[in-house]
Amino acid sequence: MTKLVSAGFGRCRNPCEKRMIMKKNMAARTVFMILLSVVVLWGPALGQALPVPDDKGDYVNPTYHMLWKVTDPDPGGLNGRLSPDFPLTFDHRESPWPSMDILNWPVIRRFRTGTILTANTKMAGAMVKDSRGLPWLKVEIGAIDTNDQGGDVVCFVRANSRFVVPVADSDEFGGGVMGIGVIRDPDGYTNVRTGPGTGHDILTRINENTPFVILNSKTPWWQILTPCGRKGYMHESRIDSDRYFNQGVWGAAVVRDPDGFVNLRRSPSTSSPVVTAIKNNSVVYLIIPDKFTHPVGPWAPVLSPGGQKGYIHKSRLQWIPL
Repeated sequence: MTKLVSAGFGRCRNPCEKRMIMKKNMAARTVFMILLSVVVLWGPALGQALPVPDDKGDYVNPTYHMLWKVTDPDPGGLNGRLSPDFPLTFDHRESPWPSMDILNWPVIRRFRTGTILTANTKMAGAMVKDSRGLPWLKVEIGAIDTNDQGGDVVCFVRANSRFVVPVADSDEFGGGVMGIGVIRDPDGYTNVRTGPGTGHDILTRINENTPFVILNSKTPWWQILTPCGRKGYMHESRIDSDRYFNQGVWGAAVVRDPDGFVNLRRSPSTSSPVVTAIKNNSVVYLIIPDKFTHPVGPWAPVLSPGGQKGYIHKSRLQWIPL
């Protein structure tokens, strides 16, 4: 039996009028979320032009760009190197770095072609130069505890277009997030379809109180991103776009972890208890941090797909642009 649309819209009797009002509200929210995201979490890394290599393919200019895709054709993967003498507190000015003969440092990690890397932009950006003057990209691979705020574990990959290329946040998500929604459906669930209409196959269903990302609201069938990271369509009459924004949810991110999952922790520290594990490609929802309760540092306060609150290290998240 086909599920569709009947619900009234309060005083907005004209669906076009209702859609226009919702778009205006969402546009105002978007401006607020952009400002908040820049200030709170990703700072100077956002809004920058993509880095451009020189005629040798090297990315020689300083950059704060965070997302990079591995393009190394080697089936063994791209080498990530780190010296055993490299300080864990590398971002402290008083911590001396070892000799920068990076090419001869041990390989501690390999990244397959297509892997999305998150650059560490502390200490004047993502790039460093080795003893030969060649650029290397500082890549985040984990976290440690320092002063109860967490710190970053990194390795270095060659910053050349043969091995890595910068990725615009909007490439994967087609322009960004319009908002965060939940369903409003008397049946307690709503079907997500592969295309904009009831004639398209059912992709999955979303149950009540489960948040999802709204990607596009140009037609009555809104494009969404499900909690498991799949794109689909849902009719606007089944979407409540206000509830989670009013609860402090301002954006979304996708889990990207070399281990295939990430731990959601009770507080911003690797020694904190694990609330739950979240699989790769799952969508988590960014909430406004309470700076008076926890010093957030490199951790993002999030709401899990199941509605649990906690913290995930930013190196394990790919921010979905607004």
